[in-house]
Amino acid sequence: RNFKRDIEKICNYANHKNENISIKLLKSFLREDIDKANFYVTDADYLDLEGFNFMSEKNIGTVNGLAIAYNDFGKNIRIKSNLIYDKLKLNSNKRFHLVDLETGLMDETAMKGFNLATNYIKNYLSRIEDKELLSNEFGWNVSTQFHKNVGLIEGNSASTAIAASVISAMSETPIYNSRFITGTLEPDGIVGEIGGVYEKGIVPARFKELSIKTGKNDDFIFLFPLSNVLEMNKELILDPYDLKSKIKMIPIKTFASAYELLTNPKINSNTIKNAESLGEKRLDENLFSIEKNLKKFYKPKKNFFFF
Repeated sequence: RNFKRDIEKICNYANHKNENISIKLLKSFLREDIDKANFYVTDADYLDLEGFNFMSEKNIGTVNGLAIAYNDFGKNIRIKSNLIYDKLKLNSNKRFHLVDLETGLMDETAMKGFNLATNYIKNYLSRIEDKELLSNEFGWNVSTQFHKNVGLIEGNSASTAIAASVISAMSETPIYNSRFITGTLEPDGIVGEIGGVYEKGIVPARFKELSIKTGKNDDFIFLFPLSNVLEMNKELILDPYDLKSKIKMIPIKTFASAYELLTNPKINSNTIKNAESLGEKRLDENLFSIEKNLKKFYKPKKNFFFF
């Protein structure tokens, strides 16, 4: 950035307003200086016939992840996973695949993010009682894709969203459309720090504005890593996009708490306070559902005895 130019613009703005430079003036300056073109991708995603505005209130396997666009501005990355059944035997190492990796619209760090998500999922599925369902004899797999992935997607901050998408698809548990999430999923289930947390929060805030314009006035929730709270608080001092008044921002520490806040129909103070314990219980229930779903498609071999 050209900081000298920015300082000159602020000083000229203060002189024009005949005011001293203050937080209030800086906030006013930033709001007036916002480039409306920054919202182009977000607005298109919301208003497009295949976009956010036309989605159901809740969807199985679909999660609203967040990324940083080429102009250092946040954009929505809708992540969709599908559980696929096949009678053919499948190598268990190829259970999960990301379509975007095949098309080349991802970089190495994004691949790392996908691997982080699938490593967590494999550990999670290892708790299934019927281990035969995880063997090569059972030809199921999960396909994951980023909706309308325009341009390269970088970084691994989508890993928490990817894991939630896959578990939702396998357990047939709906995820609510008004929830947005970012975070790097560590092997132990901790949701780690990401970059551009405030910029990513702008997306649900803009969707809130658009929902009002289209007569919906939906409530939007932004889930971000607890380790980014200090950074977010600094950004909220000025808060030029007025996130505080538009969306509910909830810091998360673990995948269990994130998953609960994505799937629980009602988010209140009690849900937020007990999100981790509620999420662990929900994940246990989902594991049972996954095992049940996989068993539906496979019948045990019958033994015939002749006398």
